[in-house]
Amino acid sequence: MPEYELTPSEIEALTNGLGHASSPTAEIQLPPAGAAELRTRGAMDRAELRRQPSAEVGWDGHLQNVVRSVMNSFAAGAAAELEGPTRAEISIEVESIREMAYGEFVLRMDNPTCVQLLDVSPFDSQFVLELHPSILFPMFDRLLGGGQLPAPIVRRPLTDIEGRLTGRITRLLVTGLVDAWQPIFDVEVRTAKLLCNPRLLRSENPNERMVVTRFQMAIGDCQGPLQLALRQSSLVALRERLLAPPAALTLPTSQLAVVVAQLQLTPERLEQLQVGDVLISTTELGQAAVVTLDGQPRCGAKLGSFEGHKAIEICPLATD
Repeated sequence: MPEYELTPSEIEALTNGLGHASSPTAEIQLPPAGAAELRTRGAMDRAELRRQPSAEVGWDGHLQNVVRSVMNSFAAGAAAELEGPTRAEISIEVESIREMAYGEFVLRMDNPTCVQLLDVSPFDSQFVLELHPSILFPMFDRLLGGGQLPAPIVRRPLTDIEGRLTGRITRLLVTGLVDAWQPIFDVEVRTAKLLCNPRLLRSENPNERMVVTRFQMAIGDCQGPLQLALRQSSLVALRERLLAPPAALTLPTSQLAVVVAQLQLTPERLEQLQVGDVLISTTELGQAAVVTLDGQPRCGAKLGSFEGHKAIEICPLATD
């Protein structure tokens, strides 16, 4: 038998649990016809992936550095957002950033788990966020006032109450995601769908390349994976912005003036001034002038020349 063909036991292992979930939500129920279609498609995807193993990070180096920087920022920001409501010390670290096919990404996830589709603007595709039960249920325990005893790790679909708690956790993670992208551009994130069975994720092209960031998350004594995936094609907009020349910065300007002499005039004398009049000042020629910035004295100056140009030499401001 060719190595890329699945045995009946392997197909059964891939599709175990389908149609047996007890979640009250309709999204994790699968009719018999759908199950048959999924078994066939899953076997084909698995065979194709065996022939074409996923490659390590291979996109543009500059883009790779930007994505890694954003994901590191997201990890730090998300951990800070979660610590308050869970009353626990939380750490999130980037474990790997890989490029893989969409079908492989789906098949690698445990079943059941917690998968959320996020509509992210200005990206033209959805982000896929996976919260593994090994970290999700300990956070539920903390949000509900527990935390004194080790939280049990439950392997089942989410209940309605747990789905609402997941929504609260997701909103905190989204805040960290928005802040992480902020230095590049503004993003808007909206939760589109929650699934407990990753095999229900649909894609027109199972071989479409995904950029998958895997985080290692720890809450108290519990730890587990957190994954965030986006289509590689959706990073085109990011690459264009990075390669575009930076816009010219509009810098604020200030008024710099050098006061070389001071004298007092009455309003009547000021109105009588005509072209050619000479005003006499009591300021001595060698006395230091005053440099003002936006009308405020800042330093002293000595008048002179430098390389054939009139110039001033900065010196301490004279005090009376």
